Amino acid sequence: MVTTPADLSAFMIKLPPTDHVRVAEFAHGGPDLDEDRLGGVRTHYESVTGRRPLITLHQARLGETTFGDEDLNGVWCGRPPLFAAAEDAHGALGVFHRALMGHGLLYVDPAHPHWRVLGAPDDVLDALGATGFSFVRVRPEPDHPGVLAVKKLRCCEDGSPLYDRQAVLRSTP
Repeated sequence: MVTTPADLSAFMIKLPPTDHVRVAEFAHGGPDLDEDRLGGVRTHYESVTGRRPLITLHQARLGETTFGDEDLNGVWCGRPPLFAAAEDAHGALGVFHRALMGHGLLYVDPAHPHWRVLGAPDDVLDALGATGFSFVRVRPEPDHPGVLAVKKLRCCEDGSPLYDRQAVLRSTP
């Protein structure tokens, strides 16, 4: 899968608004993201405060993570690692969920061949839901249905995150 500017923009604008954004990319092969590419995309924090957040990008591997529970604002997994079995894929989703803070985002392409151990793309969406994620489609194309999965702790009735503009401004240094 090729990371498109639209996918990256949809991901970055929905990250929890904070002055320090931590994103981990789990990619099979070489990375899709770099800090320059992330730095060129607008965030919600920037749209509220007018200032760019500090963005830290971790190139991560499953089993070799250097961050703890609720440590990340976002996880990008456009090209997932190879999974030997469905249990491994479910385990990866669990790792992503634990690593994300409340309302943190996970980007996945459920049509990517490495997710086939879970079945069809709809089965990947079911696995995301069973892991505790809510999701919205980024790309509606059947061959590449990019998905943003949201770790929700609290939200509005419509499922959107509670981002209080005044709270974001008050927390700004």
